[in-house]
Amino acid sequence: MPNSLNQFISSSYDNSIKIWDSNTSQNMSTFLGHLNAVLCLCSLSDTIIVSGSVDTSLKVWDINKGTCVKTIDGAHKSSVNSLVSIKNANEIISASADFTIKIWCAKSWICLKILSSHADWVKCIEIIEDTNELASGSWDKSIKIWNLNTGMCLRTVFEHSDNVECLMSLKHIIKLESL
Repeated sequence: MPNSLNQFISSSYDNSIKIWDSNTSQNMSTFLGHLNAVLCLCSLSDTIIVSGSVDTSLKVWDINKGTCVKTIDGAHKSSVNSLVSIKNANEIISASADFTIKIWCAKSWICLKILSSHADWVKCIEIIEDTNELASGSWDKSIKIWNLNTGMCLRTVFEHSDNVECLMSLKHIIKLESL
């Protein structure tokens, strides 16, 4: 059973997911199943993670058992670039090179909403905590803010002169500073 205090999980262009012991740098386990590079991971619970891949699928893994418990083939029409979870809503959000963002029910794995107004790859997504909003960054050089209840784009910001690669909520930094 993974001990989250001294282990971390990585994904790779070698199509694998690995759990590592951070104290010894030893590989504790390897998960195989994607047909192409694994670009993103997110946790659904202490023992369940979700992975997204260039193979366009999402996979749900039980890290205690070391097995894939669900595969959503063709979750997107192109690579899955980013994942976030909304644990209290039991939902997963995926962003793709097919220019879309999808909100998934993490129990039935039915797509609940498709958010689309980016003009290029959606590279990253981030929940804006305490707001019920999602930020997305794209290779169309924009950041969009979405209402998660309605799926509507609330605002679009064009302030970068090139691709948006990553987003991070400042709340994460504030939490770290309070430690």
